[in-house]
Amino acid sequence: MITLHPHPRAAAALVLAFAVACSPTTTPTPSPLPTAVIAVNVAPTATPSAVPSPSATAPAAPATLTATPDASTTTPTVDPSAVASPTYWIPIWPTNESKVFLRAPDTFGGDPHLYFGRPIGGGGNNFAVGDYRFGMTRDNTLVAHHGLDYGNASGTPVVSIGNGVVYYAGSDHERVFGPREDFYGNVIVIQLNDAVSAYAVYGHLETVDVQSGQAVSEGQYIGTVGAGGVAAGPHLHLEIRTDNPDSYYNVVNPDLWLRPIPGHGVLAIRVSRGEGLLVPGVRVIAYCSDGRYRTVDTYWYGGNLSDRFYLENAALGDVPGGPCTLTAQLDGQTLTTTVQVPVGGIGFAWLKGN
Repeated sequence: MITLHPHPRAAAALVLAFAVACSPTTTPTPSPLPTAVIAVNVAPTATPSAVPSPSATAPAAPATLTATPDASTTTPTVDPSAVASPTYWIPIWPTNESKVFLRAPDTFGGDPHLYFGRPIGGGGNNFAVGDYRFGMTRDNTLVAHHGLDYGNASGTPVVSIGNGVVYYAGSDHERVFGPREDFYGNVIVIQLNDAVSAYAVYGHLETVDVQSGQAVSEGQYIGTVGAGGVAAGPHLHLEIRTDNPDSYYNVVNPDLWLRPIPGHGVLAIRVSRGEGLLVPGVRVIAYCSDGRYRTVDTYWYGGNLSDRFYLENAALGDVPGGPCTLTAQLDGQTLTTTVQVPVGGIGFAWLKGN
């Protein structure tokens, strides 16, 4: 059942349950792999009447694009701080209360599951938008983000991130995958072979060039970037869903599933207070080995789920390998830690408040 995000002040409760993982039916059964915690949300008592108008604009189109879609995924040269026009919707005014998230365990780690490749082919931009990552609200102007956005010109080739079977390919008018009809415009959903009950959702496509039931392989061309549905400009919206591909709320952070750009790694982050209570909406500033600052906000309440391996509440993908110092302000404290980002792997950073 598709429901809207709850308003945190109106929601009566957040019910947490574990879903039963199922193996894809068209391929040999992979080894068991835990999936994410599923959040069942309570419908809001009222719906805001205004839809925000994002101020971001799409980046300029690449100078050249191949006439025939190219499935190659060469390292992009686009600055990773580039901003795409985001998916937008009625904002959920978040809560800063830790009680909406699970308590973090005493240790932080887990088996990396960077199983999948990059979603943009043809030498396009494979760096996700930096100011609207998974779980972020762009300073409370947009809904808590359920995926990653990749700013590219309309017509840029899109490829499968892994081997699998097309679960659905077509219009979001005909089958609803967002909080309302035609939220994602043209959409492709791929059931991925390399993880138990994991699905890739591609939104806002200009063209869909695969069919439901079709087998696809990693790097295979499947369609092109567009601006259909609820989008202010051309970009690819990518989600990773677990267990129920039709549920808008069964999402986990794609940064923790995609293999990083060569020379880069991934950071899984926790910001907590007290006895491991994860805190929403805290801005983390990362100063990394390339001498650049990056920012990420811990997940706001609104359907965004921690990965069951890590129980993180933020992640930074495609961080250059080497040392990275993270800083955050929480309850009047300055929290800081320095971690090593492994090239091609995952580093763990925990900022603990009192």
